[in-house]
Amino acid sequence: MSLDLAGLGRYLVGLTTYVERWGVNLAQLPSLDRDPNDVIGFAIEGKLPASGSGPGAEMILRERWSPGASGWERTGYAYELIDHELASRRVFHQHDSEAFIRRFRVVVHEHCEELLGSPGCLHYAGFPIVDGYDGARRLLAIWVDPGGISCDGLTCLET
Repeated sequence: MSLDLAGLGRYLVGLTTYVERWGVNLAQLPSLDRDPNDVIGFAIEGKLPASGSGPGAEMILRERWSPGASGWERTGYAYELIDHELASRRVFHQHDSEAFIRRFRVVVHEHCEELLGSPGCLHYAGFPIVDGYDGARRLLAIWVDPGGISCDGLTCLET
């Protein structure tokens, strides 16, 4: 995935609008932030509607973009769902690609905690996430599943 700076701005606005339409109440409007190494990042953070009087769930979508040959390339992501009502968590990750390839022979991985703070496995094998829309869609599907967050069927890479 490669975008010019204007395209990256449109992508962030579109993704923000997308999650808001699904009922995610944003803490603040996200922005593109550039670090001293010329890496651009953003974080979309918000709360999902609660089913009761409890804290509900939160969704966090983070991405990192680095300069590439034909524009900005997405070089990392973390799409996270924390369900406080069910005390569970699910995350789709791509970061430190070289380290993960050397150690696990995979570029992407997942985190899953059926009981928040007590993972049965530190890293699960994952499938690449196409973009933030795909990440948000997958997290929303997990959130609305009546069974809640489940780690069943995931392949553990590291315990």
